[in-house]
Amino acid sequence: MAENKKTKIEDIVPQWDLSELYKGIDDPQITADKKSIKDAIECLNEERPLIKSYKVHELLMLVKSFEAIVLTARKLTQFASLNAVTQLNNPEAVKFEAEIDDFISKQFVELTFISHELGALPNEKKYELLCSEKFRNYKYWLETQLLRLPAFSETTEKMLKRKEIVCSAWSSQYEQICANMTFTMGKKTYSYDEIRNIADSNADRVLRQKAQLAMFKEFEKNSYLFVNMLNNIYASEIADAANYGFDSPMFLDVLANGLMEEDALRVSEDVCDSNASVAHRFYKLMQKMHKFEKMYYVDRNINPVKSEQSKKCLFVDCLTEVFETLFVNFPNLALLAQEINNSGHIDAKPAKGKRSGAFCTQGATPFIMMSFHGNEGDAETLIHEIGHGIHHKLCSQIGVLNDHTSIGMSEVASEFNEELLFNRRFEKTTTDKEKLRILIDNVSGQIRSIHRQIAFSKFEQRVCRERKKGVLSKEMLDKIYTEEMQRYLGFELEDEAKNGWMMVPHFFNSPFYVRYYAFAGLIVNRLMAVYKNGKVDNFEMLYMDMLSNTGVEYYDELLEPFDLNPDDDDFWTAGIDVISARVDEIERLAKKEGLL
Repeated sequence: MAENKKTKIEDIVPQWDLSELYKGIDDPQITADKKSIKDAIECLNEERPLIKSYKVHELLMLVKSFEAIVLTARKLTQFASLNAVTQLNNPEAVKFEAEIDDFISKQFVELTFISHELGALPNEKKYELLCSEKFRNYKYWLETQLLRLPAFSETTEKMLKRKEIVCSAWSSQYEQICANMTFTMGKKTYSYDEIRNIADSNADRVLRQKAQLAMFKEFEKNSYLFVNMLNNIYASEIADAANYGFDSPMFLDVLANGLMEEDALRVSEDVCDSNASVAHRFYKLMQKMHKFEKMYYVDRNINPVKSEQSKKCLFVDCLTEVFETLFVNFPNLALLAQEINNSGHIDAKPAKGKRSGAFCTQGATPFIMMSFHGNEGDAETLIHEIGHGIHHKLCSQIGVLNDHTSIGMSEVASEFNEELLFNRRFEKTTTDKEKLRILIDNVSGQIRSIHRQIAFSKFEQRVCRERKKGVLSKEMLDKIYTEEMQRYLGFELEDEAKNGWMMVPHFFNSPFYVRYYAFAGLIVNRLMAVYKNGKVDNFEMLYMDMLSNTGVEYYDELLEPFDLNPDDDDFWTAGIDVISARVDEIERLAKKEGLL
């Protein structure tokens, strides 16, 4: 009789199926779709001399042709990216992604004339288009095209877009280097994702420190690459800002995300900065509860209260907790989440060569990537990314051309989902000790999402200022990172953590993104308070409507149905007060449990 094999966690972790996009990188449909894009652009170029004389219905056909190109291009780039991120150690997959990105970028350079021709239409024609029922589904996108003031000639704009193609290569290089790095600890070799998981969450302090040292040594070996990349990336950002007449790239970033107001971002940053004491107080409590003589960077995420469930969870348990949380709160959103899962669009199996971290793609059929390790925090990662997926599915209803959510609002759905999970866990808990553990995990996550991201943002701002003066050395980058992290942590950073800036992917692939996590986190705390007090009827429907329109409305308009006004003096500070109150409750429960 055959012996039953014990089921391993790895055996039940999903991997996505990309065949609905293409059967593989040699699928003939890829060649056909590339040809269809080139042919469509040639046709639009032939129409160019006639655009000024086009009637409304003819301009509508022009826009529909452009939209079809965008949809096909998104499909190609999505497949190429998803095919590569799980196997960045496969040169063929990496090369294919680079070729597709290069092809699409070059084609869209040739489409630059569309916005210029639409912007050059007579005012009477512009007004006619904006009032036309035929253009109802394109209204927001049309406004951005008709009312824009081109800063450059078409030739100059094409040149700048070609420059972007080269600059984007730094991001790809960073991902490939990290995915192919290996880390030795003892007699065992680990991937970047594996060693980082140990350093960030292993219960054994000595093991965490060893993992951090292994990461430090390996990144130090490659530091010359990361220093060169960061200097080039931020030099490019500074040059782009100067071209548009801005002193700082952060202002250009706001322009690109036209729905965000710089004054609100400044408020959210200043609020977090002036309330750094909340984070300091939390970490001092953790130090006392751990009974540590000194707090180290590898200790920041570790909960001193151990879980009553010691064994690792299965992916199905993680998925069940996520779906139960959504169904209890928002049944309609839960159905959208189920669609994502049932479509085979989740890849959660750890693998060598797989990109670290987690993400969710845009569009009506979002794909989610993460690495599942059987930890409780995996459910938080999954529900976060499913929040993005739900948001993308709702946004897709307004059309691909309108699907341009400003970055700050794009993090609201994901962080709101995390808060739902926290509330669900907290409400189900019967003991004070378990409530304390769940509260600590939540506050730790909020501080990472808000205070820590502002520390990252301050690092970026200082790097930009120093980069204007000249090339930054590794020592200078380490110094800036150390100073900003210590300001947020409230304790000294050990030497093995001072090159941590090399391990923040956003610095390399999404400059100036990090501050929007804090912006969204404060908004989520206010939205959750509204949801819990029950004063707004039909919250789920209003919330879904908000997510559906983040690409076509300003954030203050989106918050109005919830009776929230970002211009109120206490709007942002009230978001921090939520965290402060939870720190108070942690201290109270810790004393009650004899842990302080």
